[in-house]
Amino acid sequence: IWKHAMAAAKVVQGVQEPSVLVHAADMRRRMSPPLPEFSAGNIISMIIAEDDGIDECEVKFGRLVELLRVAKEENKDEFVPKIQSSKGYDVMMKFLEEWAEKCSRKGLNTYQFTCWCKMGLNEVDFGWGKPVWTSLVGVTEVESMYKNFVVLLDGSDGGIEAWLILEQQEMAILESDQDFLAYASLNPGIIS
Repeated sequence: IWKHAMAAAKVVQGVQEPSVLVHAADMRRRMSPPLPEFSAGNIISMIIAEDDGIDECEVKFGRLVELLRVAKEENKDEFVPKIQSSKGYDVMMKFLEEWAEKCSRKGLNTYQFTCWCKMGLNEVDFGWGKPVWTSLVGVTEVESMYKNFVVLLDGSDGGIEAWLILEQQEMAILESDQDFLAYASLNPGIIS
């Protein structure tokens, strides 16, 4: 998704701008000792992979995977232990300030990812039965908070649904990208 969204942005902007992928990661299992499964609150950290410019060459999938893998390892080996220290709050606040400053730079495309897979959202029953479809609500237009936002969810067919929020021009390009469509189905119906 990151690779193809970057390609769509390049077509719209006319130039390949640097890009950052920010992925919210659940810290419960990454902490030592791990927190209980049903711990309350947003116990997350951000995994940040930065592609600091690729000249005008084609973005390579393997390169993006490697950037993400390195960022994930740095998060696990360096950031999580700092958060668990007695100065965890200060570490998190400094990180959030630096992240906000970096992501607000002009000429930088920031893509935010979060994964709601394996959270049991398709199993929640408020008295009407299990949901047929789980989705985002309230996002009717691209606002700065939701621009380039991707949510991964368990699909009803056992696969993964990806909810993408992109600028209209970039989404139109992505929807006609045959390389991307080889891995995706657009706007599946509620009931298959």
